[in-house]
Amino acid sequence: ESPHFVRLLDVASAEDETPILILERVQQGSVAALLRDRDALERGELVTLLAPLAAALPALHRLGVGHGHLGASSLHLGAQGEPVLLGFGHCELFARAGSIAAIDAEPAAVRDREALAALATMLLSRVRDAAVDRRVVELIEWIDAAPHEFEFTGRLEARLFDFADPMPIELARADGGRPSVPARLAT
Repeated sequence: ESPHFVRLLDVASAEDETPILILERVQQGSVAALLRDRDALERGELVTLLAPLAAALPALHRLGVGHGHLGASSLHLGAQGEPVLLGFGHCELFARAGSIAAIDAEPAAVRDREALAALATMLLSRVRDAAVDRRVVELIEWIDAAPHEFEFTGRLEARLFDFADPMPIELARADGGRPSVPARLAT
């Protein structure tokens, strides 16, 4: 029920009884597409993209689900510019019983944390003036060493909020705000 995971609206069946999942439409495209359209991210935009994901991922793991395909192409932007994780067709289920430490040690959860760390590092490298920003460099160095730490996601979330205040994602293209797809195709 997280606003940061694509919502399942309904389940149907094909003629051959194959289940069909009806998912919500996520409005604004992927973070990968955003990065193709933008020269750089602001610090606050990075926080808006990553902090909710860092907070929501442990809840997914407590349900016994490893996403399995976390990255810029599976992270999309909803109607209000909020990050929404898609791509659950790659998920791996595991036993949800046990302590937080046991869940944290599940191989699928470990892979998700490593993927989150890689995504965070890549997005940090796209922050405006990242190469000369000491705080960006320090956060990348911490992330490189930390994905195997206990409760990495909670610590990452806290560090992100120390890094900057969240701000809305600017969805306009760097080339003057033209949309990626024309509003109407000529015939």
